[in-house]
Amino acid sequence: MLKIKLINQRFPRFSFVVDEGSVRDYYLSAIQLAGKEDIKERDCGIAQLLLLWKNYKLEDLRKRIEDVLWDGDELPCSELYYPFIWEELPHPNTAKFSELYYQYLFEDKYLTSVTNFGVIRANSLDSVHNYLYFFYSTSRMSKRKIEKVELDEELAIFMLDTAYNYILHEKSLLKDCFEKYSAEKKFEYIGELTALIYIQAIDRGFATSVNGKINKIWRILDENQIVTDVIRMVNEINNEQYHLCMEIFENIVLSRNKKKYSSAFTGIRCLLFCLESKGERNADIDSSFENFMGSIRYLDVEYAKTIWIELTSLMMQDYFLDIRLQKYIASAVRKCMELYKEPAEKGERFYMDGLYNCVNALHIYYGCILDSQIKISRELEDCVAEAKVIDNYEIRNIWD
Repeated sequence: MLKIKLINQRFPRFSFVVDEGSVRDYYLSAIQLAGKEDIKERDCGIAQLLLLWKNYKLEDLRKRIEDVLWDGDELPCSELYYPFIWEELPHPNTAKFSELYYQYLFEDKYLTSVTNFGVIRANSLDSVHNYLYFFYSTSRMSKRKIEKVELDEELAIFMLDTAYNYILHEKSLLKDCFEKYSAEKKFEYIGELTALIYIQAIDRGFATSVNGKINKIWRILDENQIVTDVIRMVNEINNEQYHLCMEIFENIVLSRNKKKYSSAFTGIRCLLFCLESKGERNADIDSSFENFMGSIRYLDVEYAKTIWIELTSLMMQDYFLDIRLQKYIASAVRKCMELYKEPAEKGERFYMDGLYNCVNALHIYYGCILDSQIKISRELEDCVAEAKVIDNYEIRNIWD
């Protein structure tokens, strides 16, 4: 029998067993679906191929899968997956993914809602988020193990001009009570995208060339009361005022304004990228992170549970793998687990979520350290051991 593993955020190691003798039949069925013209059927077939190829490769079907997915030199189409999934499946030896990703980013992917005839329902918000996430994933800032895009001045200018023109085109939605929330959210994403371009432009040495375009976006977002803390944080990084960047972050967390959390944590990712790129450690920043981690237990759990979600991906950065940081991260997690366990056992929803998010962050962090083959502190080992015996079904599933 063949054990198939599904990767899922809520149940990260859920698995099921299939008859190994039937695997070829599953492949043939998936290949047939992936060859359909209907995109929903095609995506269903792609999903099956991803699952099968990850768990049980049939090399004699490699060329057949490649032929059904690829048609020419461009990235295959899918409405369900990001383009980097094609690296995980059979593909032509000539495929240069970094170049294909660069070209993908050099296309206007934003869907518009405003027309000459009024507002239309489009997948506009998701289109902006998808572009932002793809850009981050294919950058050197991301730990995702795929080919990376080296941002250059030409691409940065295109992305900033496209973003600015999109805001101009869509900003009237902010006056529509039915569209305001969605419009604010997609403009916040554009603010984060602008900051990611800004920090990489700093790293690549052409920030001066794009400062004017960044300031235009920053100004129009501010004028429309959109969250722009992340751009402000990167601006402080550019001025080498790292402590001011941390102050903005800490003030947002303490203000309990969830709307700004995403912007603040993106800003911190930019700070860590800058420090890692320079090969620097900063004692003041280390101390600030230690104080921040120690303060989480004092936050109302309604806010702390969201902080732990944001920390889950942040702590995957190499910066946090240092053995001294392991100790204070383990201390922060342990104290929060102790605080959340009893109310969670009584069924209090926020505490249940807080406990799950806290332990999940620990699990992902511990996995990163194991993968990096870095020495693990005794404090972290003890914290993991304590988390593994928590009597909760969902939490046990994290470690299974």
